[in-house]
Amino acid sequence: MSSFETKDMMSSLEKKGFVKRDGDHHFFDFFYKGQKTRISTKISHGSDYKQYRGKLFNLVKKQLKFVKNIDLVNFAKCTLGEDEYIKILQDQGILSKDDQEKL
Repeated sequence: MSSFETKDMMSSLEKKGFVKRDGDHHFFDFFYKGQKTRISTKISHGSDYKQYRGKLFNLVKKQLKFVKNIDLVNFAKCTLGEDEYIKILQDQGILSKDDQEKL
């Protein structure tokens, strides 16, 4: 079963163009070329959420626009970088290659 550690994901998001907003949970918004996009995710910080798997894993995968589980795992482990993430988004048509967001 695919999973990721919450602390790893939070660190990874901030390294890859996401900006953190705090609230009852940690919210992260993706910025590309200085512009806020409509890509965002929520990471809970309670003791029950030290590791994301199952439904929570799939929810974050959907929010971050990943198709493959392994891409989200590699994103969390920082073996998939910001440039590769942007390419995935561009290949899916979520970000256009001319730097204009389509969403």
